[in-house]
Amino acid sequence: VYFGAGVSPGTLSATDTAKLSVIKRITTPTLSNNAPTIGSNITINLPRASSAFTHTLSYTFGKVSNNIATGAGGAVNWTLPNTLAEQLPKTTSGTGKITCITYNGSTLVGTKTVNFTATVPDTMKPSIKSITISEAASGLNAQFAAYVQNKSKLNIVTDAAGIYGSGITSCKTEVNGKVYAGSSVTTGHITASGSVGVKVTVTDSRGKSFS
Repeated sequence: VYFGAGVSPGTLSATDTAKLSVIKRITTPTLSNNAPTIGSNITINLPRASSAFTHTLSYTFGKVSNNIATGAGGAVNWTLPNTLAEQLPKTTSGTGKITCITYNGSTLVGTKTVNFTATVPDTMKPSIKSITISEAASGLNAQFAAYVQNKSKLNIVTDAAGIYGSGITSCKTEVNGKVYAGSSVTTGHITASGSVGVKVTVTDSRGKSFS
């Protein structure tokens, strides 16, 4: 605007207000432990851009997918189910993912995922259900009703089972200083006197053993 020569307009100012739209920022989850043990608890942190944001959480591990939480706010505690081990029948660890869907009210903001590695705990070992021992030398049991040094042989049958999807891959029986392989074995002659120890060790498809 021209005011003419030698004329000053003074100070001009203007004010107004403007409403800014919310910037959609998808929540990226972080884990308190990226390599948890199956059966343990972890915290899924959800650093949301607005307190109005909520989240739906789910996981995928092997062939299994399931819900963790709906309508979650800033964090969720999650205990890894023991059944995850069923997806690891021949190994002790595997990788899964947690999916976080962010909502602003009922409006979808977006989806992010984070990976985790789950490990089978040492406490998940195979078990021995029963050990059956009988006389293998024909006629001795009926004649003496007891085991006879240097004459008796033992039939030893072991019933063992894996856990959460594992299978039994090895069964070893130690008697009188000798080791026999298999779930059903016949020993040589028992040369020891008195009590004779029998030790059975089973190993599953994850390489975990129990005696």
